[in-house]
Amino acid sequence: MLDIRTLMLSTGLITFVLGLMLLLTTRGYPAALRKGLSLWGYGMLAQPLGWILLSLRGQVPDWASAVLGNAVLASGFATSIFALEHLSGTRRWRNIVLVLLAANVAVTVYTTYVQPSQALRIIGLSLISVFLFGIAAHAALAARLPSAPRAPSHWFSAIVYLIGMALMALRVLVHSRNLAAAETVFSPLPIEQVSFAFFCFCNAISCVGFMLMCNDRFNAELARLAAEDPLTGAYNRRTFEHLAADAFASAQRDSMRLAVLLIDGDHFKRINDEHGHAAGDQALRLYVQRFRGALGDGAALGRIGGEEFAALLPDCDEGEALRRAESLRAAIEASDFRPADRVVPLRVSVGVAALDRRDGNFEALLQRADAALYAAKRAGRNRVMPASALAA
Repeated sequence: MLDIRTLMLSTGLITFVLGLMLLLTTRGYPAALRKGLSLWGYGMLAQPLGWILLSLRGQVPDWASAVLGNAVLASGFATSIFALEHLSGTRRWRNIVLVLLAANVAVTVYTTYVQPSQALRIIGLSLISVFLFGIAAHAALAARLPSAPRAPSHWFSAIVYLIGMALMALRVLVHSRNLAAAETVFSPLPIEQVSFAFFCFCNAISCVGFMLMCNDRFNAELARLAAEDPLTGAYNRRTFEHLAADAFASAQRDSMRLAVLLIDGDHFKRINDEHGHAAGDQALRLYVQRFRGALGDGAALGRIGGEEFAALLPDCDEGEALRRAESLRAAIEASDFRPADRVVPLRVSVGVAALDRRDGNFEALLQRADAALYAAKRAGRNRVMPASALAA
């Protein structure tokens, strides 16, 4: 038979050690993850006090063992939910969690001083825990990158919380059927032993799950940094060439359409020379913002040179590519670019090439777009030129 008091003290010790270890490891993570890890660590460091106070029931005043002990435990768990929400970048459940924390205190005070009843306290606090575990499960599933599928670590953590939710619901059911069964917090009832054994391992398992989530986020961020141009957020040249080679092979294999745009900023050097490199960087970021709006979903945009960009348009023929290229050119021309409150016109030239039988590889397709780009430059800039016009 498991001793409830021993389980409480064991849970407190395990939680304290894990919280301390977590806080000591946060320095190795980027700033975006450190706050979430710190929140989780502080929440775990707070919980041991709650477990110690609960284990001292009957030896210290009720306001300390029952009211304060349960409030500290609930607050520590709520901090874990806030850490999950920080990972997802939302505060959807914060106010509801705060209401549940207030309800925790209210239920404990009522069942301790107004209508003393151990069973009613267990039922009330277990109902609150059902909602807290459910919110934690939802927060664990929501704490993912918007563009990425849920990693196993998210499901791992959510399942642990769902088990806790089901166990607390079962606890409510058992005590509702027999209000006299739980005479003390250390009742030897099987449901109480299973519940406190779960609490003992839940903190350790959920902590591992949260760290796995943070590692997944960290690795995803490293992959993004390796794939993107740090200034503009467009794909870097290496990543774009890799995507382009795959798209080219797929288009040839499945007889699909494919088009590429080669885009160059007109007289870009003047911006750097006359307004400074900070203005040039600002212009490049504006380029990418306008390019993405004009190209639409499905296009891959890469920065392949200083002010030179390439856009990959899957399942797109020359006519559609020309339409998007013209939309892109017009969007840049209409931009209100004002570095240091001085109006600076932005213009781009675009070369367009669509896949045909002459293209043995993507480099050949890109060379035809490059030839069209230089033809647009020679024709006066600020225009779109199809590669087919050169062949004619």
